[in-house]
Amino acid sequence: MNKQPDLAKDQDSTPDLNRRYLGVGLVAVLGTGLGVTNMAQAFPPGSAGEFNAVSRILARYGVSVRGEFDQTVTPGHDVLTTRVVQQPVTEYRQEIGTLGRAGIIPCVKTSVFEGDASFIHFHPGEIVPCVRTTIERHVRATHELFDTDEGGIVPCVKVPRRCWTGGLLGAVEVSVNVLDVDFSVRVGGKFYLLVEGSLVEQRPVS
Repeated sequence: MNKQPDLAKDQDSTPDLNRRYLGVGLVAVLGTGLGVTNMAQAFPPGSAGEFNAVSRILARYGVSVRGEFDQTVTPGHDVLTTRVVQQPVTEYRQEIGTLGRAGIIPCVKTSVFEGDASFIHFHPGEIVPCVRTTIERHVRATHELFDTDEGGIVPCVKVPRRCWTGGLLGAVEVSVNVLDVDFSVRVGGKFYLLVEGSLVEQRPVS
């Protein structure tokens, strides 16, 4: 008997029969047991048992949860850590943000599926991406920067690079799609500034 649940596909994505999606929605799993706090304090008594219970429930999906208190900075803050051991044909997504009238307003979204991974940071209070980093099959990494003035669809700056075995750096390419963006490049001891679509070397100020 298959113990895996029939997880619904993400409505915003094209259905893919070769993978399952697991959104790490821990608040929904924990219910209201932890309550809501507006000040830095340790998790309430008994929360360790709740985290252990949640971890046992999610263990079949490779997920464990731990709560602790970080006192290395003042005044300290709660830390909720999720550890995942990847399972076959399962994509792990995480969404962190603030609660709005229509639901969560994302600040950060992450996704990991086998050799692919992505990280997206959004402009504050917007659904327009600010920074997006994607890893494809461990062999290609792409870093993109977006601007709300450009609609947040086409990246203003795009930096793809190859990733070789052993962490060696492969070919790096930089694409600037908005010519009036404030863009500069430092190569060794030389400094170049994007001026009217061309890189112009800037002389050091004596």
